[in-house]
Parts: sequence; C-alpha cells; structure tokens
Amino acid sequence: MQRLKRLPWISNPEEWELIDKNPCAKIKTPTVKHKKSEVYSVEESKQLFSLLQEENLVWQLIIQLAAVLGARQDELAALEGKQLNFENNVSKR
Repeated sequence: MQRLKRLPWISNPEEWELIDKNPCAKIKTPTVKHKKSEVYSVEESKQLFSLLQEENLVWQLIIQLAAVLGARQDELAALEGKQLNFENNVSKR
C-alpha cells in the first residue's frame, strides 16, 4: 500500500475523477499479532552445547547451525556440503 500512496493518480482516484467510488474503501486491513520469541539464556545455551558433545556428529552440526545462524528447518535441510567450510568453520549461504 505504501507504494500506491506515492502515485497521486492511484492514491486518490476519486479526487482525480478517475473513478466514482473507491472499491477498497470498506476493506479493513488485518491486524498482525506478533508472538514474542523465546530464546535460550546463556546458561541454557551452554547446557545445550555441552549435551551435544555426546551426540552424533551430524546432530551436533545441525543443532549448532540452527542455534548460531538462526536457521530454520527448511534452510538446514537445503544445505549442501559445498556450502560448508569445515576448515574455517563457516557456512556460505
């Protein structure tokens, strides 16, 4: 909607006599309810990474990438080996 407001002939077509009645005048814009994100505390993060040492290397990698990069499930599933640099411990997204 912000883009439309920049163009005078779109922002107020009634005033410019392009249309008789605005068809969108009665549309109510939806209200967005934002959920508060829950994040791990420093202690919880330390405990998670400590417990990960006992797990399979693949799970360690997946959980660490999710935690450090903030990656979503589908982003992690789409990762390929060529996007990971194990020598420098970096991910090329």
